Amino acid sequence: MIMKKTILAIFAIATSSFAMAQSFNADSYKSVGVYDTWEQSPFRTGELSGNVKVIKNHLYSSTGVNRTGHIVGVQRSRFGSNTFGVRIDLNTPVEIGRNGKYVHALVYTPKASKVQIIGLGKRNSNTWNQPDDVEQFWSEPVSISANTWKDIVVNVKTNENDRIYSIVVVPDCSSPHALTEDFVAYVDEIVINSTSSSRSSVTSSSDPYDSSEPDDPEPEDPDEEEGIYGLNFDKTRTNTRTRDHYIRGISLTSANGQKQQYPSSGSNSALTTNLYLDATAVATFDVTAGETYTPDIDYSTDWMHAYTYIDYNRDGYFTYEMRPSGNAVTDDSELVSFSAYSSDYTGGATGNWYDSKGNSLGNMAQGNYNCNTTTMPSFTIPSTLQSGLYRMRLKIDWCSLDAGGNDGSDGTSNEIWSNGGGIVDIMLQVTGREEATLHATSYRNGTMSDNAGTTITTQLQQVTRDTEYKVKMHPANGFVTESLTAIYKKNSSDHSGYLVNDTTVLTTSDACYSYIDDSFTLPAEIMYAEVAVEPMFNNRPATMLLGDANGDGKVDISDVTTTIDWILKSDETEFTGNFVLRNADVSADDKIDISDVTGIIDIVLGREE
Repeated sequence: MIMKKTILAIFAIATSSFAMAQSFNADSYKSVGVYDTWEQSPFRTGELSGNVKVIKNHLYSSTGVNRTGHIVGVQRSRFGSNTFGVRIDLNTPVEIGRNGKYVHALVYTPKASKVQIIGLGKRNSNTWNQPDDVEQFWSEPVSISANTWKDIVVNVKTNENDRIYSIVVVPDCSSPHALTEDFVAYVDEIVINSTSSSRSSVTSSSDPYDSSEPDDPEPEDPDEEEGIYGLNFDKTRTNTRTRDHYIRGISLTSANGQKQQYPSSGSNSALTTNLYLDATAVATFDVTAGETYTPDIDYSTDWMHAYTYIDYNRDGYFTYEMRPSGNAVTDDSELVSFSAYSSDYTGGATGNWYDSKGNSLGNMAQGNYNCNTTTMPSFTIPSTLQSGLYRMRLKIDWCSLDAGGNDGSDGTSNEIWSNGGGIVDIMLQVTGREEATLHATSYRNGTMSDNAGTTITTQLQQVTRDTEYKVKMHPANGFVTESLTAIYKKNSSDHSGYLVNDTTVLTTSDACYSYIDDSFTLPAEIMYAEVAVEPMFNNRPATMLLGDANGDGKVDISDVTTTIDWILKSDETEFTGNFVLRNADVSADDKIDISDVTGIIDIVLGREE
């Protein structure tokens, strides 16, 4: 069955005379995952799950620092904050105390970075039901070199009543704004004890290296192609029943009778000799949000069932939701229509059958065979759907809501390949809401607003699609604007209809930044579907370079031009939070006017002399 998978890694904890020793083998476990101290991190809100897995130690060397059998790998995400790391939940909580202990961890990263250790736990004596994942200590970051194992050693202290339930290893404790792509870091052999010296090498008796162990085990079903728009069989698998069971074409008919079909001229022969056809490059139907359509699959026999899916959220998966009755799909289900399904079918002439609208098709055990049909009911495109390209899947199968095809897991031996079924993917060009959504991921040391002065919050707001969008920065007292990170959705180049995340970091040196009103203009090409913006404000410089209006560290004729632009373009000459422009106020009267232009010219001429 096709589904989104969350990987839980297994590890063991061995206790001894010191506080804790951690090797990553499969004898016993709690769990591992990712963690971010930033409360609005997509890994804290649930938007992203993070990639973590315990794997064979492919970095093993008999003469190297790390000689254990398994390590934990974590994908350092560019969407996490500077404290994004791998979280290791302990079987038994440990005590640190006011006298402190030393935490050791072997860490390997492909780039030079700073590593931090964080302890999560709770106060054992509290009476207010504190959860066991409250941050109890943070170590000082430790610098490591690239592509080499290093034993990180940090000294930490906690309250006497604190118990540590989880250890977080941050492999890259630095701002993610300059991180253009993810990378994988590795962690192993975490120890908490009273020893401050680092380890030159580690060999684990509880987790020895085994060269005969495969690096990556085979999937449970080698025929299964899971993942983005996955199938429950190899996509090149042939249809062995093309003599009598095959798809000739597909169509979509609007409420007013306008029919779109593929192939456009119709056909009496099979579309393909395979079970699956990816026709997304050659077949696109035009639809309008809010309108009703009836799908159809031209199939060589009626004794099968038909199903239609649309990936409305463009996340690469076809998910469905049934009404409480269990016999009909909800209005926003991505399984939009099906001809027949029975939740109590056990094979043969059994089951109570319904179509996607909940209409009863009878019970075969009572001699009613109306369920042997590929005729699907109509459905309505959600009126709120954004304009754009969406993937549509049409499937011939027997009693299976799984978009990947019946794999026989229901025990009835009705595999899609045995019954001569088939799957065809095409594209829908939706004309709908010409808007994108925008929101802030967080606020730290300042806020943002749109061009009308409305604060940009973490709540979604509608913005005009494919149109430039101005974000005004409002640093808090003592801070200045440094950059604006935009995380946005765009169409995947590998999977039609699938939206992937991309990131752009805008700085005050970019052409899209305006010192006039301390704003960034997001380019139209990223305002396609969903955009999340995160401001970065830094401490205000302690000193000023009088006359340096553009903040480039020198005073020359460009500063004269910058100051004149400010006077001509600004609605008012008072400052709007842009600290750099204060350098232009050479007359020190808290405004910028022609006297400051003259003053900067004097500085330039004086310096040239």
